[in-house]
Amino acid sequence: MDNREGRYHLVISGLKLAACDFEDQVKSLPSFVCHEDEVANTYSDGCLLVPQLIREGMIPTELWTAFDALDQHFADMPKNELVWSLEGLQTQPEWQRAREMARSILGKLNIEPGLPNFDGIAYVPSK
Repeated sequence: MDNREGRYHLVISGLKLAACDFEDQVKSLPSFVCHEDEVANTYSDGCLLVPQLIREGMIPTELWTAFDALDQHFADMPKNELVWSLEGLQTQPEWQRAREMARSILGKLNIEPGLPNFDGIAYVPSK
């Protein structure tokens, strides 16, 4: 996988994670992580690569607004335990809206939602 394909893979994996149902989000990540933070941050980290992938022709220019809107949605979510908790990830409408937005982007890319592929990514618990 060349660098461009690797960047694309990271973006799509973060998008797929954001699009997954709660159960698949939890299943896709190690048990020791803060799942809600990982879902939002994995997407947002990948979103930083989108402008470069647009310039390289890997992602259509017209999708930038949708990518940016989902990133902003995560940033604008209320900063409280009701939303930013494992229970919140499962039950709060902000997370359901994020899933819908991510699924819409995947659809525009003609990519089926599904489990993300995090091969090559190592999660390390803090001590």
